[in-house]
Amino acid sequence: MLDSAGARQIVPQWNGLAARALEDNAYYSPKYALSLLETVESRKVSFLTLWQGEMLMALLPFTRPRFGLPGLLPGGSAWQTLYTFNCMPLLDRNDVAGVANALVKAIGQIRGGDWMIPQIYLEGPTFVALAAAFSHHRVAWQAQAPFERAFLSAGKTFEAHMQDNISSKRRRDLARSLRKLEELGTVTYESHTDGAGLEKAVRAFLKIEAGGWKGQRGTALDCRNDTREFALRAFCSGRSGQSRADMLLLDGKPIAVGMMVQCGDTGYTVKGAYDEAYSSQSAGLLLEMEVLKNFLTNPWVKQLDSATAGKHVIDQFWPERRKVVNLGFSYAKFLPGKRLELIELTARMRYLAKAGIKRYLGRFLKS
Repeated sequence: MLDSAGARQIVPQWNGLAARALEDNAYYSPKYALSLLETVESRKVSFLTLWQGEMLMALLPFTRPRFGLPGLLPGGSAWQTLYTFNCMPLLDRNDVAGVANALVKAIGQIRGGDWMIPQIYLEGPTFVALAAAFSHHRVAWQAQAPFERAFLSAGKTFEAHMQDNISSKRRRDLARSLRKLEELGTVTYESHTDGAGLEKAVRAFLKIEAGGWKGQRGTALDCRNDTREFALRAFCSGRSGQSRADMLLLDGKPIAVGMMVQCGDTGYTVKGAYDEAYSSQSAGLLLEMEVLKNFLTNPWVKQLDSATAGKHVIDQFWPERRKVVNLGFSYAKFLPGKRLELIELTARMRYLAKAGIKRYLGRFLKS
């Protein structure tokens, strides 16, 4: 087991595992994870690692509360932040069953009781491997809090995709929005994956996001030094192709920017913002159409992951769905299933309370 400093010492092996992982997970790639650790994360994060000689075979970052509350709060959880939308561990695809069994055993040795892996794909091979390992070790587990996330795979042409998935009325509305925007000036589209162009796009995104409702609420990344630095590190630094920015410009000025991170064969649309002065021209949706067209015409990855936490405007343009769940599991000997059910109920109550607070703040800011 490693601490954050130790994790920084194994970046080459970590990158190798990320490339060989059973499923892509950009949020647990070294670039993205270390960007979080070195800026916004204040908790102690530990890294459970499994090795075969000098080869890293599995990696699971996790946190533990100071006081676990059986049946209310898990004693351990895969590491999650406000900017982490998938917490599945990295498992070497070359020995799936062996690595999954070893990982489940190792987690139990760290700390018994109740654990949680938030936001993992229910039918994905990582979930299937872990479920089999839990059954093998007689560890109780449950899939909790399901929701669907939009995906998009390469294959169809842009024209075929629009014809098959987007209604004629919606297509006419988008064309009308584009004409309205073109009446204001010259509309162009750019994408950047490295260098000065990428940094310029990231800074444009930060400025646009801060100028909208997130800036008013104080939740835009540019509102705080640590979150601004996280964005610059996560989206700008690193090898070419690890990040991508797509921009819609009006007379050379960015009015919508989408930020994407890439891992393996998957691109994750982590962040996006549009200038609200152009909301009546649907600037954000027009950028989505450009990204869609660019991806289907010349795909740079095999699939795009929307990184959403439920229903989203992108759902109407991306037809594929994958079910996301929290994977709860318990090494407890006394009523482990009931403990997991209580943890899910407590989490649902916290979610409803937060949602109520957000609705109140939204009404307050509009008043």
